[in-house]
Amino acid sequence: MRRVAAVALLAGCAALAACSAGGDAGKPKPDLSRVPAEFREACGKPGAIVYVDSVPVTVRHADCDLTGVKIYHDAAFALVPEPGKTASMIVDTFKLDPPPSSIWVVVDATTLDVTVRA
Repeated sequence: MRRVAAVALLAGCAALAACSAGGDAGKPKPDLSRVPAEFREACGKPGAIVYVDSVPVTVRHADCDLTGVKIYHDAAFALVPEPGKTASMIVDTFKLDPPPSSIWVVVDATTLDVTVRA
């Protein structure tokens, strides 16, 4: 009876170790070198915030998952929408300095790539 209990205990420890190693242990990590620098920290982190200066820019979903990320351009921002949708915002300051700003965030319905433009 002790031998069975010891085997069950060892099996439980092995399963726990595998779980603590993460379910993605055998999955290759994406190559972030192809992701624009300002997006790298937000990959796979819903709720993260990205500030973009240069637009238009497209981030491939295969390289970086931007689901749930808030993207700012100047004074405008948009949350990355669901696939096939567009989120946009136009901020009119009613002055010429700073000029009005806008952002458009589009998620391709097929590839899930995210394109940001002003």
